[in-house]
Amino acid sequence: MDVGRVREVSKILLGSSYRLEVAAAIAQAEPGVVHLRGLASQLGLVDSLVRVELGHFERAGLLMRLPKPKGQQQQDYERLPSAFWELSRALLAEVAAASASPGRQESINRASGSR
Repeated sequence: MDVGRVREVSKILLGSSYRLEVAAAIAQAEPGVVHLRGLASQLGLVDSLVRVELGHFERAGLLMRLPKPKGQQQQDYERLPSAFWELSRALLAEVAAASASPGRQESINRASGSR
């Protein structure tokens, strides 16, 4: 997968270079509970980038902050039902497939105005 292309499409469509990656990782998490450090480690991103996206998803009503058990350091978030999660998975898969297919990539570049 061309991470650079994923981030470019994410920035164009979602306003943030990392939003699509983080959203797709949350969408794939089972049983739907995630935490910042786990996502950051999985995606190879710094905590602060993931924290920003989690905050956006929480404010949008896509994630719910769970109560911390006594003594627990990490903050867990529960993924709430939304078509957004399936859309993020599908979009990531489409961008990954397009980056593997040069003809399809040229078509997407023309449609998005990229060269």
